[in-house]
Amino acid sequence: RACGPPWHSRSHVHLLQLFRGVPSFLAGAHIIFMEDSPGTPDTSRKKSWLLPFTIALFGSVVQCESKNLGVSRMQRKVCIITSVHLPFDIRIFHKEAKSLVKAGYDVTLIAQHDKEETIDGVKIINLQRPRNRIERMTKTIWSAFRKALAVNANIYHLHDPELIPIGFLLKFYGKKVIYDMHENVPKQVKDKHWINPQYRNYISRFVLAAERFLLINIPIIFAENSYRDDYFWVKTYTTVLNMPLIDHLPFLRIGTPDGGTVSIGYIGTVTAERGSLITLQALRILNNCNIKIRFECIGFIDKSHELQLSTLCETYKLSDITFHGYMPVHEAWSIISQCRIGLSILEPIPNSI
Repeated sequence: RACGPPWHSRSHVHLLQLFRGVPSFLAGAHIIFMEDSPGTPDTSRKKSWLLPFTIALFGSVVQCESKNLGVSRMQRKVCIITSVHLPFDIRIFHKEAKSLVKAGYDVTLIAQHDKEETIDGVKIINLQRPRNRIERMTKTIWSAFRKALAVNANIYHLHDPELIPIGFLLKFYGKKVIYDMHENVPKQVKDKHWINPQYRNYISRFVLAAERFLLINIPIIFAENSYRDDYFWVKTYTTVLNMPLIDHLPFLRIGTPDGGTVSIGYIGTVTAERGSLITLQALRILNNCNIKIRFECIGFIDKSHELQLSTLCETYKLSDITFHGYMPVHEAWSIISQCRIGLSILEPIPNSI
């Protein structure tokens, strides 16, 4: 549900069912939003522009029964910005950008890419790929800011914590800004391998203080329910979990068993924190028990970590293991559908608990 204290004033509540006919997510869901009462001053409608983003994240286009939302889809230009994620990230491109296009919005995506192009109605403005993390957090975000201003959108949707200062500046320019919180960064910082352990707690506190200052009056989309407990000071928010789009799944058919082989699949970013090392350890145990296994691992993986995992496969004498790397979503689901077991193993780090 989308909720927040500011949405309750001078309004009456409508509970709209998002899923009419074939749902876009695996589970049914509802969204609460407030319709301005007749005669309500325009100033009370200032939060209504957040509605389409919640709708878009669910992958559904709602035929709203309200006629007084204060949002004209054909006149709205939306600029989505990410300096970290790939341009065709499932949450950003497939669930948000494409759904907004289908709803009638003019959508521009600013992301690391090799060229400017339009795909599925989404205009992609490319950012040069940085050589390192420092360049990404300085040169890249400054480039993103300049290109974002040139777009001159009505609404800006940010996806990375390093872009929060851009959101603050865009607000200064009078723009409407939304921040999509993929991770609980103050907790995530405590496990960043590239940060000296003795400074992690101090940096975590600094990040939390900076977020509280820079995100003031910026609506937030939480990717997990647990984030709300740590961000109690956020007044306007909604929570949208990362669920698969049903539209991506109808063609899938569960594969038949491959003889005596146990087929196992994983899809997502491949890191130790997300269970890559412990997965290989488990596969080693199965292999030692003479259980024939096949493991399909799909998702972005750092080259150094891929080398580490490949070395472990040789050490553990694991043969039928494939690291596919990043793949288009329809190709990834096609492979995963042939697996009998799916894995989601997270290490018990602060950001995952």
